[in-house]
Amino acid sequence: MTTSLHTSMSLDPLRLQNALDEVHHAGMPGIAAEVADDGEIWRGSAGFAEVTTEVPMSPDLHHRVGSIAKTFTTLALLRSAETGLVDLDQSIGHYLPELVPGQRGHAVTVRMLANHTSGLAEYLPSIYDSLRAFPDLARTSPRSLEENRFTRFTRRELIAAGVEAPMLGTPGQPPGMYSNTNYLLLAELIELVTGSAAEDHITTEVIVPAGLNDTYFPHGHGSGQTAFATLRVVVLDGRSAP
Repeated sequence: MTTSLHTSMSLDPLRLQNALDEVHHAGMPGIAAEVADDGEIWRGSAGFAEVTTEVPMSPDLHHRVGSIAKTFTTLALLRSAETGLVDLDQSIGHYLPELVPGQRGHAVTVRMLANHTSGLAEYLPSIYDSLRAFPDLARTSPRSLEENRFTRFTRRELIAAGVEAPMLGTPGQPPGMYSNTNYLLLAELIELVTGSAAEDHITTEVIVPAGLNDTYFPHGHGSGQTAFATLRVVVLDGRSAP
């Protein structure tokens, strides 16, 4: 399925659609993509949104975008820094000593959380045994994710799993290591300094001003509490921001 937002395009819609079809035929259940070039936009999809019922994939499908939410979180954090609510070079232990106590909390700064040089471990291997070898994906499997698909963790439970695990490196030492624990801590920090739920603050300060009218956090699980953590889940409909 394709959607052309311009009648005259230098982009090759047939070639782009064929590329998506090849990904689907290689084993991907469903795929959607958007290509923008010098003001021209092409959107397409291939495969299924629901495999069992063979509901076709669509460029307009509302879907979870996972860690793209970190971009929104970072922008909210930087705006808080601009207004003096947060000092990027202050230790996270200064703000949240109960979550990152002792020397570890003193050594890790807010900036290190944002740029993934904190050295704090990823929490996923601690709560899902089939992911123990993460980030070596070849030695992991989705088994424990499937077994615990309806398990709920609070944000602070996930933070504790990451903070209590062995450090992955020296705080501030490049190149760092990607860790979702960092951004759960930033969500807690945003709530501390703004007095609002992180989801609400990011919506008000980032998503709405950007004109992303079809971008939103899921509701119904309480602040910061879903199968993973609310700040790792945003829904987009595929439309570009103005």
